[in-house]
Amino acid sequence: MRGSAKVLEEMEKQLGIRAGETTPDMEFTLEIVACIGACALAPTMTVDDETFGKMTTKKVAEVLGDIKKGTDKKRGIYICQGTGCVSGKSLEITEALKKAIAEKNLTDIEVGFTGCRGFCEQGPVAIVQPEDIFYAHVTVADVPDIV
Repeated sequence: MRGSAKVLEEMEKQLGIRAGETTPDMEFTLEIVACIGACALAPTMTVDDETFGKMTTKKVAEVLGDIKKGTDKKRGIYICQGTGCVSGKSLEITEALKKAIAEKNLTDIEVGFTGCRGFCEQGPVAIVQPEDIFYAHVTVADVPDIV
């Protein structure tokens, strides 16, 4: 879907393994999944708890490079963009977060997205990194408290 075969090929090349295998240092396992609930962001790549969307072969090298260097744990607030959360206004929440962070000039905090986490009944959900704080039933009114 949307170039996923080329992205997979690049991941295999960068990691030196094939799908279904684990790197010798046990740091990475490459798995293929049919769905993470983020079709609009395909192709996607999930590493630990973070989902990266609209992947390209170039982005594979950047993401894996950051992870290998240990620079992947940015300060950020990640909002679910799965269909259940989007129907619960997660796109509006994302925009409100960006605005609140800009107004406070918090340039070291990024606002991003995550795919479906399997908590659709609790959505929209937000995750704050690197603290791994999980918020459920988030609304635009919650944005000042989250920031």
